[in-house]
Amino acid sequence: MSEVSRYNINIHQGETWSMTLSILDNNDNPKNLTNYTGKMQIRSKPGGTLLKELSTDVGGGMTINGAYGEIVLEMTDTETAALMFKTAQYDLFLYSDSNTSTPLLKGEVKLTQRVTQ
Repeated sequence: MSEVSRYNINIHQGETWSMTLSILDNNDNPKNLTNYTGKMQIRSKPGGTLLKELSTDVGGGMTINGAYGEIVLEMTDTETAALMFKTAQYDLFLYSDSNTSTPLLKGEVKLTQRVTQ
Protein backbone atom coordinates (compact mmCIF):
# COMPACT_ATOMS: atom_id res chain seq x y z
CA MET A 1 0.00 0.00 0.00
CA SER A 2 2.98 2.35 -0.25
CA GLU A 3 2.16 3.80 -3.67
CA VAL A 4 -0.46 6.57 -3.55
CA SER A 5 -3.12 6.06 -6.18
CA ARG A 6 -4.91 8.97 -7.77
CA TYR A 7 -8.72 8.85 -7.98
CA ASN A 8 -11.04 11.78 -8.66
CA ILE A 9 -14.39 11.95 -6.86
CA ASN A 10 -17.66 13.48 -8.10
CA ILE A 11 -20.32 14.50 -5.59
CA HIS A 12 -23.75 15.96 -6.36
CA GLN A 13 -24.72 18.55 -3.76
CA GLY A 14 -27.69 17.27 -1.73
CA GLU A 15 -27.21 13.58 -2.58
CA THR A 16 -26.62 10.76 -0.15
CA TRP A 17 -23.09 9.86 -1.22
CA SER A 18 -21.07 6.72 -0.59
CA MET A 19 -18.01 5.05 -2.01
CA THR A 20 -16.59 1.62 -1.16
CA LEU A 21 -12.91 0.87 -1.65
CA SER A 22 -11.61 -2.70 -1.79
CA ILE A 23 -7.98 -3.01 -0.73
CA LEU A 24 -6.14 -6.04 -2.09
CA ASP A 25 -2.78 -7.54 -1.17
CA ASN A 26 -0.10 -8.55 -3.70
CA ASN A 27 -1.98 -11.80 -4.43
CA ASP A 28 -5.27 -9.98 -5.16
CA ASN A 29 -6.81 -11.17 -1.89
CA PRO A 30 -8.56 -8.73 0.47
CA LYS A 31 -5.98 -7.11 2.74
CA ASN A 32 -6.86 -7.61 6.39
CA LEU A 33 -7.47 -4.12 7.77
CA THR A 34 -8.54 -5.25 11.23
CA ASN A 35 -7.54 -2.62 13.83
CA TYR A 36 -6.83 0.01 11.17
CA THR A 37 -8.29 3.49 11.45
CA GLY A 38 -8.54 6.14 8.77
CA LYS A 39 -8.97 9.80 7.97
CA MET A 40 -9.83 11.68 4.78
CA GLN A 41 -9.79 15.45 4.43
CA ILE A 42 -11.19 17.58 1.63
CA ARG A 43 -9.43 20.93 1.40
CA SER A 44 -9.61 23.90 -0.94
CA LYS A 45 -6.01 23.07 -1.94
CA PRO A 46 -3.15 21.22 -0.25
CA GLY A 47 -2.67 23.02 3.08
CA GLY A 48 -5.78 25.15 2.39
CA THR A 49 -9.13 25.53 4.14
CA LEU A 50 -10.62 22.32 5.55
CA LEU A 51 -13.98 21.77 3.83
CA LYS A 52 -14.92 18.30 5.12
CA GLU A 53 -13.34 15.49 7.11
CA LEU A 54 -14.29 11.83 7.23
CA SER A 55 -12.80 9.47 9.81
CA THR A 56 -13.34 6.18 11.57
CA ASP A 57 -14.33 8.05 14.74
CA VAL A 58 -17.93 7.31 15.78
CA GLY A 59 -20.22 9.10 13.31
CA GLY A 60 -17.20 10.17 11.24
CA GLY A 61 -18.49 8.85 7.91
CA MET A 62 -15.79 6.20 7.40
CA THR A 63 -16.12 2.51 8.21
CA ILE A 64 -13.42 -0.12 7.79
CA ASN A 65 -14.61 -3.70 7.32
CA GLY A 66 -11.29 -5.20 8.39
CA ALA A 67 -11.41 -8.85 7.33
CA TYR A 68 -12.94 -7.92 3.96
CA GLY A 69 -10.38 -5.22 3.15
CA GLU A 70 -13.13 -2.65 2.60
CA ILE A 71 -13.27 1.05 3.40
CA VAL A 72 -16.70 2.66 3.16
CA LEU A 73 -16.95 6.46 2.88
CA GLU A 74 -20.35 8.09 3.40
CA MET A 75 -21.98 11.52 3.59
CA THR A 76 -25.65 12.19 4.20
CA ASP A 77 -27.73 14.39 1.90
CA THR A 78 -27.58 17.10 4.57
CA GLU A 79 -23.78 16.92 4.68
CA THR A 80 -23.36 17.15 0.90
CA ALA A 81 -25.94 19.97 0.74
CA ALA A 82 -23.74 21.97 3.11
CA LEU A 83 -20.67 21.68 0.85
CA MET A 84 -19.91 24.96 -0.95
CA PHE A 85 -17.08 24.57 -3.45
CA LYS A 86 -16.65 23.71 -7.11
CA THR A 87 -13.41 21.74 -6.94
CA ALA A 88 -11.18 20.78 -4.06
CA GLN A 89 -8.42 18.31 -3.20
CA TYR A 90 -8.47 15.30 -0.88
CA ASP A 91 -6.29 12.55 0.43
CA LEU A 92 -7.04 9.48 2.52
CA PHE A 93 -4.70 7.96 5.11
CA LEU A 94 -4.87 4.63 6.92
CA TYR A 95 -3.31 4.09 10.35
CA SER A 96 -2.31 0.63 11.56
CA ASP A 97 -2.61 -0.48 15.18
CA SER A 98 1.12 0.28 15.49
CA ASN A 99 0.21 3.86 14.44
CA THR A 100 2.01 3.65 11.09
CA SER A 101 0.36 6.06 8.64
CA THR A 102 -0.08 5.07 5.00
CA PRO A 103 -1.37 7.43 2.29
CA LEU A 104 -3.87 5.43 0.24
CA LEU A 105 -5.61 7.78 -2.20
CA LYS A 106 -5.49 11.36 -3.36
CA GLY A 107 -7.18 13.43 -6.03
CA GLU A 108 -9.71 16.06 -6.92
CA VAL A 109 -13.26 16.37 -5.61
CA LYS A 110 -15.72 17.94 -8.02
CA LEU A 111 -18.98 19.16 -6.51
CA THR A 112 -21.92 19.52 -8.88
CA GLN A 113 -24.03 22.35 -7.49
CA ARG A 114 -27.64 21.51 -6.83
CA VAL A 115 -30.43 23.21 -8.82
CA THR A 116 -33.54 21.67 -7.26
CA GLN A 117 -34.14 22.96 -3.73
